[in-house]
Amino acid sequence: MEALQSRQPSTLPSTPHLSFATLQEWLTPRNLAILFFLYLLLIRALRYRRTDSLASKYPTRASLSRMTIREAQLVINSISELEFPFTHEKGLQFALFRTYGIPTISSLLASTSLFSNCATASKRYTDTAVLVAEFVGREYGSPQWVAATSRMNCLHGLYQREGKISDQDMLYTLALFAREPLAWIDRWEWRKLNEVERNAIGVFWSAIGEAMGIEFRGLPTRDAGKGFADGLEFLEQLCNWAEEYEKKYMGIGKKAVSTLMDERLRRAMLYSDPPVRLASTVHGLLHFRGLVVRHLFPPRYHPWRYQLCTSKPSEHGTYYLYDYQALPYYVKPTMLNRWGPDSWSRRARGLPVPGDEGEKFCPMGYTAPNVGPGHGKEDQEAMEEKVAGIAAASSYPSCFAAALKEDMI
Repeated sequence: MEALQSRQPSTLPSTPHLSFATLQEWLTPRNLAILFFLYLLLIRALRYRRTDSLASKYPTRASLSRMTIREAQLVINSISELEFPFTHEKGLQFALFRTYGIPTISSLLASTSLFSNCATASKRYTDTAVLVAEFVGREYGSPQWVAATSRMNCLHGLYQREGKISDQDMLYTLALFAREPLAWIDRWEWRKLNEVERNAIGVFWSAIGEAMGIEFRGLPTRDAGKGFADGLEFLEQLCNWAEEYEKKYMGIGKKAVSTLMDERLRRAMLYSDPPVRLASTVHGLLHFRGLVVRHLFPPRYHPWRYQLCTSKPSEHGTYYLYDYQALPYYVKPTMLNRWGPDSWSRRARGLPVPGDEGEKFCPMGYTAPNVGPGHGKEDQEAMEEKVAGIAAASSYPSCFAAALKEDMI
């Protein structure tokens, strides 16, 4: 027994531990450079995993013709919620702003005073954003999508019957909502949209145009009585048509905003050219942001996707906006929204926060049929039946060759 005890070590070996001095020794410039390089490789692999996966599903141009409206919408949702939420939203906002450059559209907006009157402009802008978010974000053909698209049709219907909105004006507005986010992403983001994403934009917005009763007169394929081969063909012809439409009608009719305008829009809106130094600074910051996002930021994943409005109805059957620009329309007056850091900033500037001024800012939320001014609500039910029929008719836009083949089967 004594012999066994004599062979046992008198003390336990010391366990290694990481001290601050050891950490300092390890964090050499060489090791830090290696870590940074490995981080860049990881971000590169994660950043392009989604777009590479998407491209593999449609490997050829011919395969793009088989993209359904719902598949296109899912791609758009990825663009707007995960890949480029900031720039996609700014592109949509700028699309609405750009419509003012066409005299027939701007004169109608001015005559209604809904966008030119300070008392109603914020509400009308929010209503437009809500309806666009609804028919972009809600599943194509779902009751919520049908209700939002029908409400948009009813709002336009009065002016169309009075001859104040032409089909060409509607087509141009549709072109802007397809073209502007694409142009902004290609110019300012960390990568350009790939062919599959461009095809999805063409497929989805052509379907929206059909649901809104827009005739695609002026697009060569449509005028020839043929079906578009795919979304890319539709998108290319739509953008070319809009370019010519602007040259014809966007005649001679802040500074920070004007730096983001092209020369034609600045002339039409009567904006002077921005100072060269300011334009260079704004453009440089946007390009720098794109580089930082591309190389240093991990991609956004589904739990952290950007959403403008709630996905499920409240106990009242209404929906809320998560965010707001100036006035808190349709934002739920939660504790955070009323007393969080952002609310104190707004209070300091004399701006209202959610829950202020009683029912003025609709704190109970919204339903699509009640968004916007009062006219057109009497036509909502009939319009919903019509739009639902259009959505159920085919998996493809009816103006596409794929839909014509589907009808022949």
